[in-house]
Amino acid sequence: MTLKEFNKHTESFKIVLFYFSSPQCMVCKSLKPKVVQMCKNHFPLLPVFDIESIDSQEITGQLMLFNLPTIICFFEGKEIYRKSRFINIEELKFELQKYYTYSL
Repeated sequence: MTLKEFNKHTESFKIVLFYFSSPQCMVCKSLKPKVVQMCKNHFPLLPVFDIESIDSQEITGQLMLFNLPTIICFFEGKEIYRKSRFINIEELKFELQKYYTYSL
């Protein structure tokens, strides 16, 4: 994904989640299915984009991402949630619930 595409997604969707990872990151591999399943179960209309940091260095540089995995959520083009490395699924769910109903 290019920076231009990333910016377009943040502006096109009322709410959107980006999951930044690396193929070598074991935490990334174990967390991703949990995040995807939680989103499918509780936020079925939430767009989720998986971005490999190696392929999107312009985006990771612009967002100043230093740790993986990182989840960043945007609502109406503004960042509302950012967590890296040790991400609590229940905390993520709680934060998304605040905005998700307003996005429908």
